[in-house]
Amino acid sequence: MPAWTDSEIPFPPPPPILSLPSPILAPAPLPSPIRSLGYRAAMIRLRDEAASTSHSPPSQLLSASRREDRPEVTLPPRKRLDIALGPRYEISEIRELQAADRRRQTVISELRRLEHMRSTETSESRTAL
Repeated sequence: MPAWTDSEIPFPPPPPILSLPSPILAPAPLPSPIRSLGYRAAMIRLRDEAASTSHSPPSQLLSASRREDRPEVTLPPRKRLDIALGPRYEISEIRELQAADRRRQTVISELRRLEHMRSTETSESRTAL
């Protein structure tokens, strides 16, 4: 029997199950950092990136007083009040809403009173047994 060295020993090919692994696939690309952010955060990041690449001077310096930034608007007082208060209701509509609210509160208080009477009657009948 001949003497074989380790490099000369013939080995049969490994069975298919134990064969060398196939080349490893490249991992899936990481999700875009913009996709993982919310919409507003993504827009802010994009705006900041765009601003960092363009080095144009600011278009207008901010003034120290905020009043100087607002244009002068002259509206009649009634119109200003309408804008400030939002939609307005007629007095008759308000009174109708108040009356409906009072009726609703009356019904609710009556239902609570009846529920309380039923619960006390039930507890009294249980203790009587």
